[in-house]
Amino acid sequence: MTLAAVDARPDLRVDMSEDPADIRHRALRALLAYWTERCPGPDRLPSRADIDPVGMKAFLPHVMLVDVTGKPARFRWRLLGTATIGWLHRDMTGRWFDEIYAGPVLESMYGMYRTTVTTRRPARFTGRASFASKDYVTFETLHLPLSAPGDPDGPVRMILGGAVLQIPDRAR
Repeated sequence: MTLAAVDARPDLRVDMSEDPADIRHRALRALLAYWTERCPGPDRLPSRADIDPVGMKAFLPHVMLVDVTGKPARFRWRLLGTATIGWLHRDMTGRWFDEIYAGPVLESMYGMYRTTVTTRRPARFTGRASFASKDYVTFETLHLPLSAPGDPDGPVRMILGGAVLQIPDRAR
């Protein structure tokens, strides 16, 4: 499969691929396999109703859910895994992106999530963290589109994602 890449800002590269070989972290590879198993067919999306946390135990701390509403799309954190909350030192569950982020950070966040909504395909994102002056921290995220229940050919209504931060040993 051909990789498409978009530079949202100099320290953020967006790679779109369904090939697990491109995904570095095993939790994100497992999440992609889980989502793929629930797809009802080629170019058809699973819905939130197809996702069961019981089957996600191996990677659940890295999972996030994002609500997608309106046109243009607006995004809200529905759920953040415990690993993500621990890295961020705060729980943003229930908050709209535009209530939390501003400027280039908001633009980058919207760019990543809009990519998934527009393409209706998995998207992998990597880069350097841009919070709390921790630019030595790298991240890898995976965003997986979900449709409305009973509408696998319809628009993306939610994004199932996973996030992993990597801190170099010298920074710990």
